[in-house]
Amino acid sequence: MFCLNLKKIDYFKIIASSEFQMSGQTIYADNCAADFSNMYIQGNYFSKTESISQLYLSNFENSYKEGPILSTGDFMNNPQNMISLMIHDYKEKKEDAIILPKPRNLNIGLKRLIEKRASARHFSGNKLLKQDLSDFLFYSAGQIRKEKITIFGMDVEKTKFSYPSGGGMYGLQLILMIYSVQGIRSGGYAYQPISHSLHRICDEISLDNFIVTKRYDKTKAEYVDIENLKPSIFICCVNHFKKQRLKYGELSLALAYTDCGCMLQNAGLTAAALHLNFCIWAGFKKSRAEKLLNINGINDHIIMTALLGK
Repeated sequence: MFCLNLKKIDYFKIIASSEFQMSGQTIYADNCAADFSNMYIQGNYFSKTESISQLYLSNFENSYKEGPILSTGDFMNNPQNMISLMIHDYKEKKEDAIILPKPRNLNIGLKRLIEKRASARHFSGNKLLKQDLSDFLFYSAGQIRKEKITIFGMDVEKTKFSYPSGGGMYGLQLILMIYSVQGIRSGGYAYQPISHSLHRICDEISLDNFIVTKRYDKTKAEYVDIENLKPSIFICCVNHFKKQRLKYGELSLALAYTDCGCMLQNAGLTAAALHLNFCIWAGFKKSRAEKLLNINGINDHIIMTALLGK
């Protein structure tokens, strides 16, 4: 742990530029502290006038140039090492995996889908068909094909998914809390895109543990429920930063959110094709959700959530 006597703005710039990221993990890690004349800050990346996102962008050029070089040394100069980052060893669980039905062809025009897609906050709680869940996951984040490419003079087999990913890292994983799907016991599941299957990770956990479901009503002077939140599935978009950071340094943060946005657009369009309600939900309880789902919050982070249902 470093303790530095710095002006507050310099402290934030150091965090954003990753110069003192001693553990080499992520900008979220509490591994830098600053001792000011009237305060001591540890792992605090916000102020009343500035935010980490603004400072990240302000220092982007410096972060991009220095981050990968300082953290990887000669690693990125070796073509075999570069290729190793493109090979995906997902280590999917085969034992007790729930194999999903073969995805159907969704014969609906793109123009109609784009016009039909909309965020919906009302959910009936009625059961989804297992086939609908299969289609939704496949077209949102599934493995589309494998293809052989030649890079640095070497033949490599690459997995192609339904959404693009910066550098082909594909650090995203979908964790589902299933509440109401026909033929699937309620509980937490990891989606395994290579085998198009689900692996159970925990028992059912109430939605209130994951997202903000109430808002303060001034007229009633009390907290009231937000809409009719009875989704069939709560979706966590988890990003595994380790390989991304090795190649791209702090640029991996921008790439992770770009990947997630592309995948969630697929999800919204697919939900529209299946006549399901879908809503990206930014009001999630990150730390609590990660603890409940055994996500470490250091190299692995929930970066967005969504609701799906009838």
